[in-house]
Amino acid sequence: MGPPPETTPPAEGRAVPPLLPWQPCLLAYAAGIAAVVFPVAGLCALGLLALFPRPAPGRPRLWTYVLAFGLGAGAAALAMPAPPRETPPCLAQRAPLDLTGRVAEVEARPGGRLSVTLEGVRVTGGDCRQAPLPGRLALSVDQPAFRPVPGETLAVTARLRTTGGFDNPGGPDFALLRRLEGVFYRAYARGDKGQVRRLAPSDDLLALRREALRQAVAARLAPPEGADAPDRAGRAMTAALVFGDLSGFSQNDLDVLRRASLSHTLALSGMNVSYVVALAAGLAWAIGRLRPGIFLRLSRPYLTLFLAAPLVAGYCWLGGYSPSLYRAAFMFGCCAVLLFSGRHAPLLDGLFLALGLMLAAMPLVVFDVRLQLSALAVAGIGLFWPPFSALCRRVRWPGPVRWPVLGLLGVLWTSLCAEAAVMPVVCRLFGDLNFNPWINVV
Repeated sequence: MGPPPETTPPAEGRAVPPLLPWQPCLLAYAAGIAAVVFPVAGLCALGLLALFPRPAPGRPRLWTYVLAFGLGAGAAALAMPAPPRETPPCLAQRAPLDLTGRVAEVEARPGGRLSVTLEGVRVTGGDCRQAPLPGRLALSVDQPAFRPVPGETLAVTARLRTTGGFDNPGGPDFALLRRLEGVFYRAYARGDKGQVRRLAPSDDLLALRREALRQAVAARLAPPEGADAPDRAGRAMTAALVFGDLSGFSQNDLDVLRRASLSHTLALSGMNVSYVVALAAGLAWAIGRLRPGIFLRLSRPYLTLFLAAPLVAGYCWLGGYSPSLYRAAFMFGCCAVLLFSGRHAPLLDGLFLALGLMLAAMPLVVFDVRLQLSALAVAGIGLFWPPFSALCRRVRWPGPVRWPVLGLLGVLWTSLCAEAAVMPVVCRLFGDLNFNPWINVV
C-alpha cells in the first residue's frame, strides 16, 4: 500500500482565515492606486506584499504583484480629474460673482450648515458672461433658508476661491480630497441674506421623495422649547442614523461622541446595515412561526437574504449612498452570492469581493477615509475573531452562565478587533486616540 493521500486541514482549524491567490493581488492593485498620490507609501506596501512566502503552490508570483500594482497606478492616473489648464480671467477678481449651477450632492453639517456640490456652473457676474467654471463647485451655506435637493438649479452670489486649506503638515490635504471629486473652486454664502436662490425645481423623483420623508421625520423629531442638550442630541441621533443628517448636532455633541469612541455610529457603514439585516432575520423568524411550511421550500438563511435585499437597498437610498454604505451594500450582496454558492461565513471573501468591484468601478475610492475605516474595521473583525471563537469552543461552563458571559465578551472582543484595526488610521489622520471599547458594548 502506498502512503495515504495528503489532505488539506479544514479551515475551521486555522487561527486566521487564509487569503485566496487573487486577494493579495487586489491589495497590490490598491497600493498602485495609492502610489499615484503617495508613491513612497504605495511602494512600501508593495514591498510588504513581496515578503509573502513564495513560490508555494497557489501563491501569487512576484510579477503578478508588480502587474497588479501597475494596473492600479494606471487606473488611478486615468480616473484622476485633471486640474484646469485655463481659467477665465474674470474669476481672478475678488468681488462677489453671480453663479448658476445644478445641485449634485447635499451634505448636512453640524450647526445647520449645508455642504452643496454644484456641477455645470456658469459665472454671470462681473466681467464674466456665461463663462463655464472648470470642474465642480463646493458651496458652504450657512443659515440656509431652504434645503436644496439634488437636481435643482441654484443661483448663488458669492466670492470664488480655489480649493485648499491651511498649511497643516501631516493633516488631511483638502485640496487633494476636493480634486478627487472634481472640485477646484469653493464659495461661502449666507442663506438668510438671500445669497442662495432656487431657479428651477429638481426632476429627480427619488431625491424629492427622500427629502419629503426627511422633512416629515425632522418635524416629528423637532425638540420642544427649553429642551436640554442631551434631549436635542438624542433627537438628532435618529436623523443621523437614518439619513446621515448631522445638522441637529452641535460641535460639542460631536466632541462627546468622539471622546466616547462612538463616532463610527454616525458613519452609516456596515454596523448600520447589519441592523437592517437583523430586522430581516426577525421578519424571517416571525414568518416561520406563522407559516412553518415555508421552510420546506426556502430555508431561513435564504429567506433572510431575500427579505434583507430590498431593506438594504432602501437604507442605502435613505443614507445618501455614502462610500461606506456602498461598501456595506456591496459586501452584503457578495456574501449573499457566496452563501447561495455553498460557502460558510464568507466574511473576508465577501469583503475582498466587494472591494474588488468598487475599486474596478471607482479606483479613487481608495482615498476615501470613510471607506478606509469601514473596510479596516471589518478586516480586523475577520482576522481577530477566529482565536476568540476557538477559545469559546473550549469553555465548558453550564448553559445559563455560558451564553450570557460569552455573549458579552464577544461583543467586547468585536469592538476591540475593530478599534485595533482602525487605530493607526485614526491616529494618522486625526492625531488623537480615544480608546473606549466598553462603551460600544452598550
